[in-house]
Amino acid sequence: FASTLTRWLAWQLGFGGTSGYMAKCYIGSFGIYAIVTLALAGFSIWHAFHTRKQFFPATIFLTTNKINVVVLSNVAFMTTLSLGKFLKHIFLGELSAQEITELERKGKIAVTETCLALTTFREELNIRMVALFTVLLFVKMFHWLAQMRIENVSVRTMSVGTHIRLGLLTLMLTAWDIGFVTLITWGMMSQKGPSVLLLFAFEFMILSVIIIVTTAKYIIFIQLRATAEGAEGGHTRCCHKHVWMFYLDFTADLLRLFLLLTFFMIICAYYGLPIHLVREIWVTFYGLRDRISKFIRYRRLLRVLDRFP
Repeated sequence: FASTLTRWLAWQLGFGGTSGYMAKCYIGSFGIYAIVTLALAGFSIWHAFHTRKQFFPATIFLTTNKINVVVLSNVAFMTTLSLGKFLKHIFLGELSAQEITELERKGKIAVTETCLALTTFREELNIRMVALFTVLLFVKMFHWLAQMRIENVSVRTMSVGTHIRLGLLTLMLTAWDIGFVTLITWGMMSQKGPSVLLLFAFEFMILSVIIIVTTAKYIIFIQLRATAEGAEGGHTRCCHKHVWMFYLDFTADLLRLFLLLTFFMIICAYYGLPIHLVREIWVTFYGLRDRISKFIRYRRLLRVLDRFP
């Protein structure tokens, strides 16, 4: 299910990077899906007002009947997908096949891990949690796309318009992360004790750390590219670049590990042992340890090379 869902979402968001026949197929599939969704929603609304006659009973029927809830939720999902396609067209343009494949891979892992995490809060699941899960998945996809595009800045020349769009995208994602963290925290403060909102709060906190580090990398890449042509000391700047990249990645991994351990301890105190977090904590810790060991070897190699004229 996770693989099928993320593959469909990735291709719907990135159909612009496909070849002619596949692009037409995916555009057509989304058009058919949108028409069927709107037709079902229109029929549900007509049936509610036709059988209940008055506004208030019809509204209650639409929001309590399970079939109507599913139909209206599908409309909300289609609207979110349309918004995602619109934002992708504005800020990113066409996606390459490599970007779509990477979205599929990361999306499959993210959906699986989030679904496993939600099993801890299975007694608190409702339509609001499904909506938050959908929003989280879309926000993660745009974070991954922003990271991939910014990594290409160091190896490919981009136009001024592309830089402006990437800068606006990072600002928008940062605002989204901070806004969601604030809203979810405010929602938790109005409740007594922890709830499933903890999961989404920590997820958006991790995303905010990632986008801030990605923005810092973007600024460094732009500065290095702006001073690279016709300037001396390129080797020194390259060394400084790798050092700064290490510090940024190290800070991101350290903050991620801290947030995961905090979330792990809170869940252990209130819900029991969260098995799904063990793998993520171990992968983050192992990556942090490996990054430190590589940097130590790198510094030793520089000291050895400095001995030679």
